[in-house]
Amino acid sequence: MTDIANSDAFLKDVLARFPDAVTVSEAVRDEEGLAYDMRVIYLNDSAREGQPAPEAAIGALCSELWPQMVLNGAFAACLRVLNGGSSEFGEFWWTESATYRPLGNEYRAVRVGTDLVLWVLRDSADMARRMDAEQARFRAAFDAAPAGVALIDLGGRIVLANESLAAMAGRDREALPGRVFASLLSGSDGADVSEAIAALIRDVELTYDRELRLERPGGAEAWARISLALVRQADGVPSYCVAHVLDVTAQKSLENALSHQALHDRLTGLPNRALLYDRLGQALVRLARHVGVVGLLFIDIDQFKVVNDGLGHAAGDALLVAAAERLKHATRLGDAVTRFGGDEFVVICDELRSEADATLVATRVQEAFRAPFVWEDHSFTVTLSMGIATATTGGVDAQSLVRDANVAMYRAKEEGRDRCVYFSDSLRAKAVERMQTVMALREAVARDELRLHYQPIVDLVTGKIVGVEALVRWQHPERGLLSPDAFIPIAEETGLIVPIGTWVLQEACRQSQRWHERFPAYAGLRMSINLSAGQIIHPGLVGLVAEALEVSSLDSSTVVLEVTESVLMADPEKAGQVLKLLKALGLRLSVDDFGTGYSSLTYLKRFPIDILKVDKSFVSGLGQDSEDSAIVAATVGLAGSLGLQAIAEGVETEGQMGRLVDLACPRAQGYFFSRPMPAEAIAELLERDPSWDTRWSGKAPIYA
Repeated sequence: MTDIANSDAFLKDVLARFPDAVTVSEAVRDEEGLAYDMRVIYLNDSAREGQPAPEAAIGALCSELWPQMVLNGAFAACLRVLNGGSSEFGEFWWTESATYRPLGNEYRAVRVGTDLVLWVLRDSADMARRMDAEQARFRAAFDAAPAGVALIDLGGRIVLANESLAAMAGRDREALPGRVFASLLSGSDGADVSEAIAALIRDVELTYDRELRLERPGGAEAWARISLALVRQADGVPSYCVAHVLDVTAQKSLENALSHQALHDRLTGLPNRALLYDRLGQALVRLARHVGVVGLLFIDIDQFKVVNDGLGHAAGDALLVAAAERLKHATRLGDAVTRFGGDEFVVICDELRSEADATLVATRVQEAFRAPFVWEDHSFTVTLSMGIATATTGGVDAQSLVRDANVAMYRAKEEGRDRCVYFSDSLRAKAVERMQTVMALREAVARDELRLHYQPIVDLVTGKIVGVEALVRWQHPERGLLSPDAFIPIAEETGLIVPIGTWVLQEACRQSQRWHERFPAYAGLRMSINLSAGQIIHPGLVGLVAEALEVSSLDSSTVVLEVTESVLMADPEKAGQVLKLLKALGLRLSVDDFGTGYSSLTYLKRFPIDILKVDKSFVSGLGQDSEDSAIVAATVGLAGSLGLQAIAEGVETEGQMGRLVDLACPRAQGYFFSRPMPAEAIAELLERDPSWDTRWSGKAPIYA
């Protein structure tokens, strides 16, 4: 028997302190060298606690000392280790009739050297207690988790679910085990989860993480982010699935709200431009597969600015909201009413039977706007300008169809508003021409393509030239010399009138100063320069005028700035402020086309006006139309009474000039005296110093 007393003291101390029962036994072998029993040679403190006579156990045969070992298979396991094995592990249970503790145990047998076996017996009850504690901690964490958690068997049924999942699903926790997990989800989302579980079982690398709809009792909508993971055994065999469920209903609601805001107009609630293009694109895709017509109505509220400026922005907003409601009621059930921007709306008419049906919808829309709108104590009516474009095949894109309808709408405005215009190829050609004009006009100033022509203004008493009006022309590289009518309206719409007007102002002042220096007799020659609406509202106008005067060294008293009645009345308060500042520079101010607009005596008194220009439409009727003659006579008389100077425009015949002379109109201009001419031609005219025979009747002029 080996003397373990001489073994390493440190090893003995370690074994003695082990919490598990440790026994060292020596092999008892037969003649062939096979171990058939073991003799105990060492027990540590834990092993001694289980023995009624620990000291008597030393040297005893294991088969006699612990017959339970033979019954449990532990004895055979130790013999296998001694006869060539390295270690074995198993369970060991004491019976109720044994003299030792009736506890379940685990053992491990390990061979040491050739003839010794180290037999370790662990109390399984202690391990069970630890496992129970760990399981309790797991269940506590499982139950308290804020996210929903479920253990799902391979058939897709819930084995275990926590309270958070039950609350999310709107169901009792006790009712969840045994229920198919996919049944908690709405519609196709449930089928998606069932397919995902099957796919996870097939594919080790697969992951699943999606936002799905929960099917709550009562139909309340809820969204959850569901992650699935498959748990496998040590050998890779699938065991069960774990579902992690996070409630994202609030987040989803916020996302939907933000998405709605991004795709809908905040004021009217209608789909906005982005959603318009999306829905129109879908309609055109359907059109490519089916026979039919897609119509588009581009609608603009006429004179919306008048309501907005006159009654305030609150009234304008109320009008837009009410207009949106009328459009929805006037269109067909399947039509999509959208707000394009500002006071513009677009209606998508899908699945029309013919192109004519679009016109029928437009007619109903126009009729819906015949009734007045009411805002507080105000009642007013508005009209619509509408453009219609249609597609009969799928080859048209959404952008092009909207563009065509927009072109037709602008044509309706040009024709007088309150009407509907159908898009045609000729309109497209005009739109392309207009676009090309805008692009070329942007470069006209930089490329020095603008020209000034000047029309003389003649004193009807002396017959002498006393001034000129500067009129801009465009020397287009392809279309030749263009009159203002061909490009000034476009410049007004696009804002290009400001740089063009600045160039006209500077060039006219420079040219006037050159004539003053060259022709001393014409040192008082006045230069009349037109101001547009865009220039009047431009915040830098007064500074630009002052700069042009300073750079040219021109006497400001020889400069006349002309504005039309409509420009003055568009924003009287703003216009009044600007005119007073301009007047402070020493300029003269003139109202052009008097009699064609408001012709209000109030604004003649309100604004610092010096000159009234009688519109050529009245001058042309002198001697032929009694009403025109009366209007001219009244205007000339009014100007004289207010201390203003009258200038008649558009004098083309000697008879018209004679009538003006008889009416004591002090000055006039028109083709009878001279057409507008380039600066060089005006210089030649001044060189000759002409004098027209005005056949003055002898009456003293009202204005000298």
